[in-house]
Amino acid sequence: MIPSMADDLPYRVGGLLYMPAFQKNIVPKIRDGSIPCLTSIAFCLEDAIRASALAAAEASLHGILAELQALAAQGTALPLLFVRVRTPEHLAHVLEAFADVRGIVTGFVLPKFDLGNAADYIA
Repeated sequence: MIPSMADDLPYRVGGLLYMPAFQKNIVPKIRDGSIPCLTSIAFCLEDAIRASALAAAEASLHGILAELQALAAQGTALPLLFVRVRTPEHLAHVLEAFADVRGIVTGFVLPKFDLGNAADYIA
């Protein structure tokens, strides 16, 4: 039996490249293959971004994901893509605001996840 992507995902993440959501130069680096062995990226919208810059960071990330989505449509292999959100409420906002590019997002990094907020994140 061939395992599904969900079954082997923990083994596919590899070394995670972590960056603020403003990292616009990542698209050409992925397109050109200039980061050898890149398997996964986490775009941070949480502690790497000041609250006053959050809207701009979200707009930047949306643009990055749209460009990556276009690359994928042209056949470019992408690394696994994760988005680090701030809170359960922010996750709900990002899911809605990024609906048109959500298909290329592998998953979300949930900061400060604990028994006090687990039900909200899962909902």
